[in-house]
Amino acid sequence: MRRLLIAMSLLLCALAATAPVPAADSSTRPRVTNLQVERAGDKLLVSYSLEDVVTEEMTENIAAGIPLRFRHRVEVTTRHWLPLWPRGTVASATVETTLVYDSLTHLYGLSRVIEASSRGKGKSQPETQEASTVLESEARAWMTQVQEFPLLDLSTLPADVTARVRVESALGRKWIVLVPTRRIVAADQKLEPTR
Repeated sequence: MRRLLIAMSLLLCALAATAPVPAADSSTRPRVTNLQVERAGDKLLVSYSLEDVVTEEMTENIAAGIPLRFRHRVEVTTRHWLPLWPRGTVASATVETTLVYDSLTHLYGLSRVIEASSRGKGKSQPETQEASTVLESEARAWMTQVQEFPLLDLSTLPADVTARVRVESALGRKWIVLVPTRRIVAADQKLEPTR
């Protein structure tokens, strides 16, 4: 009897994993928009926005006082001269944003922890920014708009090398057949040589 129950459980899990998932409307899928990459000498500024990332479940969790955390990352990489060799990271930075709603004061508590690193110079000290607002629109903008990402140091990137800028935002977890996975949206842009 025990073996039959285990076999039935495995069969149900397999059916759930292979069941067709209705196609999501492309207009409601989380996505990166307005990606802007500006190079000023040895520094790089990256800005972008996220659209359709706050789900109904997230909104309910925020109202219940459960913190919402997004992790934004930008990375500048170059291709290695060997075809199958992994890309080399020139510089990277992460911004971890947090939103917590206080139902007593009706305030959204906002925080950011920013870290940057570059080849040859190591990691910077984490920088923390904090704010609060009563406006939901400002709180959402804090979570979904990355304006002038921390200055990335490109001093070790040769001027005649083409690089790639990748932005990636982890939007919390979702569950697929009892397995937690991260919801991630990403975009890439080519960074042309300066000469």
